[in-house]
Amino acid sequence: MLYSVLRKILYPIFAIVYPYKVHGKNNIPKEGKYIVASNHISLLDPIFLVMIFPKTINFLAKKELFDVPILGGFLKKVHVISVDRNTIDRNAVRRSIEVIQNNEILGVFPEGTRSKDLEPLPAKPGVALFALKGECPILPVRIKGPIRLFRKNHIFIGEPFYLDRKKGNMKFQAQYIMDNIIKLGEENGSKSC
Repeated sequence: MLYSVLRKILYPIFAIVYPYKVHGKNNIPKEGKYIVASNHISLLDPIFLVMIFPKTINFLAKKELFDVPILGGFLKKVHVISVDRNTIDRNAVRRSIEVIQNNEILGVFPEGTRSKDLEPLPAKPGVALFALKGECPILPVRIKGPIRLFRKNHIFIGEPFYLDRKKGNMKFQAQYIMDNIIKLGEENGSKSC
């Protein structure tokens, strides 16, 4: 409920301050479970994704955000899963797989943190684990940076794909996902995130 209210409030503001064009919106599955895997270049990335996707996305976010007064409670209410990036967070893994098994959408930034210079970072293996354990497709999304005020921003959505269990370890699989994200929109010129 809060998620849809938030979308209705933010959409008109966001459309003016950070206008955006979505390329490949027809690639968004109409139903079923999947993982939205996006590059991460700004604090606004989750908001862009909330505006674009018609269904609720259960994002992963660093646990430190949940320690911030008010913000922590808010994040819990909008389906954000806390993850400890300094260890193998079994609770976050369990909750993420539950989201997928419940036929919901999981939102993951495979790099695990924002890229401060717009250059892609190596992917963390968690995203591959979620896709393989949850037996669901990956929907690659690339937010083209830098994000600009009052100028059109571009978001590219690729075709969903499944990972092949036989093709390498989790780290290799995760990097394969990241490579699919980064190649989106390259035909339009820039190779920066």
